[in-house]
Amino acid sequence: MRIASLVFLALVALGPAASSQLTDSASRALVSRLRVGDTVRLYDRVHGRLQAPLRSISGATLYLLTDSADTAAIAASGIDSLWVRGSGAGDAALTGGIIGGLVAGIAMALLIKSEGCGDESSCDSLIPLAAGGGGLIGGVIGVVAGSRRRMWHRRYP
Repeated sequence: MRIASLVFLALVALGPAASSQLTDSASRALVSRLRVGDTVRLYDRVHGRLQAPLRSISGATLYLLTDSADTAAIAASGIDSLWVRGSGAGDAALTGGIIGGLVAGIAMALLIKSEGCGDESSCDSLIPLAAGGGGLIGGVIGVVAGSRRRMWHRRYP
């Protein structure tokens, strides 16, 4: 029983380390999502933590331009975590669209309830129409506001 407990503890302790190993196909998939010029923040077993622009990609190796104007070669299979600097436009568009749709839909429902409607069948279609229009307007406002905000996006793990 004691040996089984020790084996279990060893597997639990080694589990995160074993799962952070990138396979060849995962390395290729990770590298294919990157673009030269992206600012990346990564941690690998050889260099530790690095934050630098991506200078070039060759196979499954990333070349980063470091502070000392040297190029650091990073094997994608050795990367423990990877973040890419980008804008917050997508998140802000989603948030703005949801808020805009809810506000416009609720406002239209309250307006119909307070003012009434001559033909009930035509009133039913106004609420989704208002919610869709409000969502579209809120999404556009979100894209404009979010594109100005820079943030880190996790790419691996």
